[in-house]
Amino acid sequence: MKTLSGFSKGEHITNYVITYIAYAMGGIMFFYLKPLPKIIFFAILFILMRKRKKTISEEFIVVISLITIIFIVQKLQFGYGDIYNYSSFIIIFGIGYFLVKILGFRLPYYFVNVVYFFSIISLIFWLLSNISNGFYDFTSNIAFDLGTDESITNESFIMYAYEPNRSLFDLTRNNGGFWEPGVYATWLSIALLYNVIHKSFSDKKSKVILITLVTTFSTAGYVALFLIIIFYLNKKTISPKAQILLKYTILVLVIFSVVYLDFLGPKLVERYNFESSVSLSTPTAGRFLSARKSLYAISQNPVFGKGLAQERDENPDYTRLDVGNYGIMNMIQRIGIIASIFFLYYIYKYYKIYLIRSHFNKSDVMYCFLVWLVLMFSQTLFWAPVSIYIFFLPVVYDFNKKLIT
Repeated sequence: MKTLSGFSKGEHITNYVITYIAYAMGGIMFFYLKPLPKIIFFAILFILMRKRKKTISEEFIVVISLITIIFIVQKLQFGYGDIYNYSSFIIIFGIGYFLVKILGFRLPYYFVNVVYFFSIISLIFWLLSNISNGFYDFTSNIAFDLGTDESITNESFIMYAYEPNRSLFDLTRNNGGFWEPGVYATWLSIALLYNVIHKSFSDKKSKVILITLVTTFSTAGYVALFLIIIFYLNKKTISPKAQILLKYTILVLVIFSVVYLDFLGPKLVERYNFESSVSLSTPTAGRFLSARKSLYAISQNPVFGKGLAQERDENPDYTRLDVGNYGIMNMIQRIGIIASIFFLYYIYKYYKIYLIRSHFNKSDVMYCFLVWLVLMFSQTLFWAPVSIYIFFLPVVYDFNKKLIT
């Protein structure tokens, strides 16, 4: 028996499971840190794709061929990289591609529901951690006892992650199960945007995800939220008078936030002033200094980049002039300008196709694209399964000349 979405009940459940794993591989350490979960997930998705009578087509071969060219050029020029590194890119891009073949345009539906469900869980943990010192202290040992996080911080126990630092109003930040609140804010923002496209801020899922996003106290998350609100205000379903009122309200809130919230305006000004003035030989710390170092690296290797396969070094030299390690600039540094333009073009085209399919104007596409850019400037998550899915869907569309079911 098929459900309304065209899947049987068993397929429906399977879709939720694979969407959750894709979401978790965006920064929950148990899934993100080690290669084995990625290899297993890759194999499962391949089997599932074949079971649903989908095949690997020429678009995947073309993309992998371009990655191979970049990899070989960098290997010949710098000597970094081996079969282990190369295979990891096949697996990462394969996961995103298989998600497109299996779920097509349906992934956002499952993604929003997954993020909504775990937002409720994270809010419960976050509230209890801030209300009860005993519960807060208890959570600090869970990851170690369960062995779910072998990173330096050893904080994530999948459902949530202990946060040692207190921020605004002496509250801990909500990081879900991810390695830091900013990573969690990335996926919350993308899920919120999806839900606003199809529903509104008044929908219960939007409300819960929005509240959760606020509790991350993430600078990039808040900037993304402002863009999503502006995007929402342009929807035709809102009257002109309501738009004007809401836009002035948002403007006041933005000014207040930038001026008075430490992790927004003051933090950005302080970090920018410091990181824009120090020498490039300063150990990499912070997005602005990282971006400066990446710009230097790009200037040295603009076409094919450097660092697609990064050096294996337990103690990397962060004083080097070309060691940027954050966000979009890091991506351009690693794969070069041409490949980055190709990648970003298809991210933009994804939102264009998605919004047209959802009966939006082309003029709204830039807001969605800017949300993704803001989030990825802050985080190095362009290789995460959900981002690769966003990249690959319009690639598949271009090769097949039709929308994916």
